[in-house]
Amino acid sequence: MKYMTLESLKKALQRIVSSAAFHRGYQLADLNTADMTGHDENGHAIPVMNLGLEIMAQIEALYPGTFTALELEFGAPLALISHDLGRSRQRVRINGKLVDRHEVDGAQMINEMMIAEDIPARYRSLVTYPVVNHRANGVLKRNALDMPNRVVNEELLAHLIMCRRILAILVLADKCIGDAGRVRWNKAIQLLVLRFLGISRHWFERFANEDQRNNFANFAIRHTEVVIDQGDSSSSTDKGSLVLSIQIDERVCSMTQILSVEWFRDAFHCCGKAAQALGFSFRIRTTSVNRGNNYEELWFWSKEVRGWSKRVPIAVPRH
Repeated sequence: MKYMTLESLKKALQRIVSSAAFHRGYQLADLNTADMTGHDENGHAIPVMNLGLEIMAQIEALYPGTFTALELEFGAPLALISHDLGRSRQRVRINGKLVDRHEVDGAQMINEMMIAEDIPARYRSLVTYPVVNHRANGVLKRNALDMPNRVVNEELLAHLIMCRRILAILVLADKCIGDAGRVRWNKAIQLLVLRFLGISRHWFERFANEDQRNNFANFAIRHTEVVIDQGDSSSSTDKGSLVLSIQIDERVCSMTQILSVEWFRDAFHCCGKAAQALGFSFRIRTTSVNRGNNYEELWFWSKEVRGWSKRVPIAVPRH
């Protein structure tokens, strides 16, 4: 079995992400998603990478040794920054319908780039496994974050655990990143007009289809960050909670409306599974640009209602 040193892997990573093919891939990805939020390298891929590495750093600070150097310095950075590279390829038509399979295309593309760098398969899978499974279908349908019922040997198990941890970080970073700035300018202008007229939330309920509601939700999210609350634990974890703090503009739409959008509902469900895979619970804490600074809402997944429930708003002292 061929091995590479961590330094050699890091140099190969830098050559890949600085290559013309990589940059061109994200240019095409952004062009191919002109009907969606932006998917360029600087506006999405790099922020997702930075958020993922920040989450890992927070976890390492509190629980040293959670991640290996191989995950921190090679697998996670490359998976995070390359996760949407497959959007550079056109959607395929299956049974008369255009199908988005960017996770499969992206895994193939980054795998080819790593093969060109002569990176062995055991290292490539640390990147391709998270990329091919980072969408809701990988997490919720293929159960890619779940542990297998049977593993052949301890080495394979250890490798799978690393792949699973990187996937968990990619899911959290990709689903928790703030998206207001990625809404296309023409759609943003429409939303600003509706907001100015005070009818944005009404329009969301009465006239917007699912794709349009997704833009409303994205545009309402003004700022996000992920923090660890060790004091908030459940019976399933002793590490605490990964808390997604979201600042929203409620004149665009409410948090309840955001959670009614299928993409966000599935995304936050995926985040719950990702947090659990890392030994945490997942919570959403919202603040509003339209209310006082001491207003917060805490949302948690309720098994009883099989959906997101809101705790009573609390006043938070500000010093």
